[in-house]
Order: sequence, then structure tokens, then C-alpha cells
Amino acid sequence: MGSESRIEGILVPALTAVLFLSGCGGGEGSSESAEVILEESGTIEERDTPDPNHGGLAYDGYTFEAGQLDRITVSVRAEGFAPLVKLYEVSTGAHLAEWDSRYSQEPSLAYTIASRGSYEVRIYSPDGVDGEYSLEVTRSR
Repeated sequence: MGSESRIEGILVPALTAVLFLSGCGGGEGSSESAEVILEESGTIEERDTPDPNHGGLAYDGYTFEAGQLDRITVSVRAEGFAPLVKLYEVSTGAHLAEWDSRYSQEPSLAYTIASRGSYEVRIYSPDGVDGEYSLEVTRSR
């Protein structure tokens, strides 16, 4: 009886901790869903805004708001070109992340936002080819 009491004294708190921790965190298997915060479509054309910091490549830019620790996913479907996506912090102009469909094995750009603010996502055609695209930005917390 003494050893059964010691085992229960260890197992019950350990099992309680495992059950509690398995419900925290929002990792895989989480029931948390992503919220679409931006949907756009457009065309990359030579006359679009040139980026002097990226060889003068033309881009389309879209701004959105995000909060601290929001997980942002930027998905682009393009016709006629392989898209390059860049993420910037508007207040500082800081380049935060980029995704190049030609080289990435990931299907989209994913980034965790460090602080609340405005962010800009830019769509480029790295080869300078015109083409249509659709963009979706989702947020999960």
C-alpha cells in the first residue's frame, strides 16, 4: 500500500501537467484557425513602382495591420511569372522576410510579427516578366 500511494503521488501530478500542457501553445493539431486579413489581385507590369533597393524591379505593395506575435502567412498564385514576396515594417522600412517561389520548398511566406504595427507585403516578378497574381494574407495567433 505504501508503494501504491507513492506512485499515485507521482503519476497524478505528472498526468495533470501533461494534460494541461497539451492544451497550450497552439502548435500542430491546434483548433486555432487563420483569419484572412488581406485579399488582392493584380498585375505586375513594367510601369509599376520600381524598387531602387532591388535592381529597380517593379512591384505591387499592400499594407495591413498586425499585432505582436501574430503569425502571418502570405500566399501568392501567379500566372506567367515566378513571384518573389517581401515583407516590410512600414514605420522603419525594415525588410523583415522574403519568399522566392523559384527557390523555396515552402508554399508561402510565413513570419511571426514582433510588435504591433503596419506592415507592407510586396509582390515582384524577379525576371521582369509581366503577369497576373492573386494574394492572400492570413493571421493566426
